[in-house]
Amino acid sequence: MTKLMGLRGYWWIISALLVIIISSTGFLLYLSNDLEQESPLSEGYTPPSLMDLGFAISFDEAKTNLNKIGFNLYLPSNLPDNLTPTVAWTTSTQRASYVFVFSKSGSRNLETAELIMELIPSSSLIFYREKETDILTEINGWEVFMCEDAYVGFKEYATKYGTQYAKLICVRIGSLNYLFRAEPSITMNELIDVVKSMKLAS
Repeated sequence: MTKLMGLRGYWWIISALLVIIISSTGFLLYLSNDLEQESPLSEGYTPPSLMDLGFAISFDEAKTNLNKIGFNLYLPSNLPDNLTPTVAWTTSTQRASYVFVFSKSGSRNLETAELIMELIPSSSLIFYREKETDILTEINGWEVFMCEDAYVGFKEYATKYGTQYAKLICVRIGSLNYLFRAEPSITMNELIDVVKSMKLAS
């Protein structure tokens, strides 16, 4: 009886160890998948949604707020296809995190707008070349990353444009990354011209 109880004890310990090993493996697989999804290029880029951004302000208000916290704002002076600035979305006027929306229909919706520009504070370019078609270059002396087929995670975007892919250019000016997402009918050359036209907002 003592030996049987001893064997049962060993089996209980072995079973517990197996549960721990399996659970740990599952967690590592989950963590690995989660990290892969964080990659802006392997899984695509999705900017903050309207649910993540607290409120909308004008471009002038955004510039003033950024100046107050020590950032200069650059804006494009040349926009394709009759696009006009509509709104800037942010979570806080005390941070340099904004999404600027440009539209020819006056849309304020960043999920489906023809062109958006997201500000991301960083002293270096936040993207790296992962695919053969990705390009790292310079425009006006600024570091630039270009991608012809960046994945967009919004269902509304796919419904409107019939695809989940967009043109993407990220340009670093000073300590801010300006990340542009353009809908399919805007060509990469047009988007490059947008970046070339970037000027300090007055």
